Amino acid sequence: MPETIADLVRQDPDLQAELKALLDEQYLATGIFHPEAFLVDLEKIKGKWKKRKKDSTRNSMLAVGVGIYNQWFAEVFACVATGEDPRPSKQTLNWLSDWEKFVEENYPNESEELQEAGRKIGQYLEFMNRKSQGF
Repeated sequence: MPETIADLVRQDPDLQAELKALLDEQYLATGIFHPEAFLVDLEKIKGKWKKRKKDSTRNSMLAVGVGIYNQWFAEVFACVATGEDPRPSKQTLNWLSDWEKFVEENYPNESEELQEAGRKIGQYLEFMNRKSQGF
């Protein structure tokens, strides 16, 4: 039974395949401090989000979800670290809501899977990056 989000992602062959695809398509890059602390190319992801109506693929929308959830978890953890109420920014919440609606409308048979994978991988990336930096 997985104890952490890192264990869960490492033990799930589907999530491992999703991570590999995101690395292969260069939405993620190998981190500096730890080989599993992948860096998110947020500029590339935001570019895909802006072109979503004409340039949407399953992997590009997964990358957008990973980027949003990575941002969501980073904001929440930053609030916790400073003693603030742990909540993401309104901008991140709006982006998440818009992405969820887009995925549900355009990938109805895969929307739950995309949302869950985006959440788990985004949380995993934030966890691994914090861990690699000693937090």
